[in-house]
Amino acid sequence: MNLLEKKSGQATLIIIMVTLAAVVGVAATSSTQTSFSLKNTVYGVQSEQALACAEAGAEKALGIYRENDNETGGTQIIEDTLDGSDCRYETNISDYPGADGKFSIPRLSENSVIQIKISQDLSDAEIEELIPVNASYSGVIDGAIAIYVYDPVAALPKVTRRMVHCGNTSITKDFENGNFRSTEKLCGDISLGALKSGSILRIRALNNDFKVNFNGFNTGTNGMGVGNYIESTGYSGTVQRKVKVYRFYRQLPDFFDEAIAIVD
Repeated sequence: MNLLEKKSGQATLIIIMVTLAAVVGVAATSSTQTSFSLKNTVYGVQSEQALACAEAGAEKALGIYRENDNETGGTQIIEDTLDGSDCRYETNISDYPGADGKFSIPRLSENSVIQIKISQDLSDAEIEELIPVNASYSGVIDGAIAIYVYDPVAALPKVTRRMVHCGNTSITKDFENGNFRSTEKLCGDISLGALKSGSILRIRALNNDFKVNFNGFNTGTNGMGVGNYIESTGYSGTVQRKVKVYRFYRQLPDFFDEAIAIVD
């Protein structure tokens, strides 16, 4: 074998080895990508199942307590597994608010009402923050609410109504000004007065959507329940998802306020 033939054979061997290395590398990369995609797919399916299971647990809790306007007296736990699947949930139901007497309504839509049943005498209840959700393009922040207190246990049953303006626009006639904080774009510290046990507090958003934060719904270390806090965790495979629900006690229809003829 001459030198030329020997070099040619070596070159051929090198080409074959490089080709094999490239093929093996491509195969390994393809295998890794396929495995990674499979893991993503499995995780996605389990995530959807876990969320569906968490929602199922929350719906079951809502069904159990739909006719109940009484405090739970502690945290109640519901556990179950959905038929025909490996999906299970654990749902905790507790009183809302807790001992601190604070609770929130994330969004009270315009012309809708939230009703709060007063089950014990309260002296320091307040709207701690009233936050208009929608501001105009010009930066005007404006909103108004009506506060109704129905006292059916008084010697002469009566209704009181207040209207509160929140914003940086001029006040409307018959409205009182909330303590507006322009830098935070909210009103605060709106006292609800003395609320007697057995009365009903209703708040209507008049011309905006609001986030409403309450305070003072407690006596000492005991909170006065206005509803239930439901936290449901769903499990599927290695994935868990959580759903949180704030359920307020049963509400009278929105038009109830307009049907009242006697306003004190």
